[in-house]
Amino acid sequence: MALGARKHSVAALVMKEVGVMLSAGIITGVLCALAMGRLLRSQLFGVEPADLPTFAAAALLLASIGFAAALIPARRAMRVDLVTALRYE
Repeated sequence: MALGARKHSVAALVMKEVGVMLSAGIITGVLCALAMGRLLRSQLFGVEPADLPTFAAAALLLASIGFAAALIPARRAMRVDLVTALRYE
């Protein structure tokens, strides 16, 4: 912001970084869950190891919680005092 960035572009930058981390984590988690589902096939009763609605609901829930948690640092980054930011750099 001290170099001319607007508040919404700072928030977009923070949310973009969070989105990249969340998507990498969700993809990794889904792949691990698929692999573990095959190993634990005999332990699952009434559910397929690759149950698409369950994976979609879990991914949507985790993504929404992650983006909600990212709002706090994004709002904090938008409110930074420009003089203080320049002093620390």
